Amino acid sequence: MASLTKLRLIQFRAGYNLPVHAGREQGIFERHGLEIEITYTPGSLYISDALRKGNSRLATRAPTISSPMWKISAAVLRASLSSWDSIAAS
Repeated sequence: MASLTKLRLIQFRAGYNLPVHAGREQGIFERHGLEIEITYTPGSLYISDALRKGNSRLATRAPTISSPMWKISAAVLRASLSSWDSIAAS
């Protein structure tokens, strides 16, 4: 098996991130050559800081009232899978 590209994801401990965890458990990321390392944040400022400093390459945030929670997590999962090659190349 080819080596996996490791990506660090920072997120809140929240139910709307379930698709990311389900994808990891089902091996979806691995099938696309990714290893996702998840860390948890105590607040939004930590997310911004982790991304700015390069400690994480991906982040999820709390959904807004106008957006159904599952759509946000699903969008993050789709973006993670469809753009991983450009992230790994940078």
